[in-house]
Amino acid sequence: MTSFIYTVLLHLYAVCMLPKMVWEMVRTGKYRKSFLPRLGVGFPKIEKGEKKLIWIHAVSLGETKAIASLVKKLKRLPNPPLVLLTTLTETGHIEGKKSAPEADWHAFLPFDFPYLVSPLVKRVSPDVFLLMETDFWPHLLHTAKKEGATISLLNGKISERSFKRFSSLSAFSRFFFSPFDHFFLQGPLYQKRFLSLGIPQEKLHITGNIKLDFSQYPPPDELLKEKLQLGTSPLLTLGSTHDPEEAIWIEALKVLWKIFPDLKVLLVPRHPERFSEVADLLTSKEVSFGRFSEGATFQDVNLLLVDAMGILRSCYSISTLTFVGGTFTEKVGGHNILEPCFYGKPVLYGPYLHSQPDLYLLSEQYGAGIKISPEEIVPTLKNLLENPEKARELGEKGKELATKEGGALDRTWEALAVNRDV
Repeated sequence: MTSFIYTVLLHLYAVCMLPKMVWEMVRTGKYRKSFLPRLGVGFPKIEKGEKKLIWIHAVSLGETKAIASLVKKLKRLPNPPLVLLTTLTETGHIEGKKSAPEADWHAFLPFDFPYLVSPLVKRVSPDVFLLMETDFWPHLLHTAKKEGATISLLNGKISERSFKRFSSLSAFSRFFFSPFDHFFLQGPLYQKRFLSLGIPQEKLHITGNIKLDFSQYPPPDELLKEKLQLGTSPLLTLGSTHDPEEAIWIEALKVLWKIFPDLKVLLVPRHPERFSEVADLLTSKEVSFGRFSEGATFQDVNLLLVDAMGILRSCYSISTLTFVGGTFTEKVGGHNILEPCFYGKPVLYGPYLHSQPDLYLLSEQYGAGIKISPEEIVPTLKNLLENPEKARELGEKGKELATKEGGALDRTWEALAVNRDV
């Protein structure tokens, strides 16, 4: 009965969302590359033969980056398994091909309608299914379980909102989580929540947050610094921004440039379909800027719109100060606010961090970042730019965090081996 209700609700949701998706395809190009594949069109034809096949699913960009090192480890085994890597978003798909080219197949995950996913799962017949973080698709998981797959949640977490929903709907909680053999979790907070949902203690393992395994980060990108002709000017990177964060920062930057006319800014929107939208916003606000994709440099402008994928970490690596977006909007609730810490860069973020509560707690614990409101942008940056020693201390605390909180990838790998999942 639970399965039937879920299927009906999923179809109703799809009917409601279809006009919005079509509109976004027309307006911004979003979903153009993923819509048909998410209906199962073009899904790779997989013949695994006698080899073990591991299906790894990551939702989007951040999860795909985090899982790339695990894919590399799998393919370095003496008798490496076949690896299918699926994602939901176009940014995640691009990142998968870039960060984990060792995977045998890259594909979009079809919508969780039983008539779409069941035939595909039966055809693929995975031996192991590894799901990153929170993307629970019960029809997919139940079919994989019936086909004999061992199913594990990696880097597992559950938001407070989802936890409350599942707590009030115990039948749905059982339906969503019963296929899992193991839950490898980011920390005690999530262990407590899954325990409260009735998951047996023996299935729950705390392995840490793979996104904090900074060993997988590239070194500082000095070539980018030269390419942008940065020189000795202070550089602020605004990473993973969403609407209305760009507008908020534009108003603050107009004030800051009067105080620090040499301040350079890299503006990196989270989603590529918004590049043109942000460019139009900058033009309408009469901000002189260049586009990274067109080879612009800081020789002529103080702001560059980074309209390219896959270089955010490089931008952080050469920065003086950083801001991680999604934190000035309650709709998003934050991204990985600790990414700049690996490079010893001071990190600023807004008040909305409910999507990443554990990362915020770590930042507070180590004193590695500063939470600000839009009204606090100008005085905070003025203080840090006028007192570089304070900025340096913040960066050093971030490096300490990165050093002490790493190792989650190795712990996850060992736990998977112990449980014979790889």
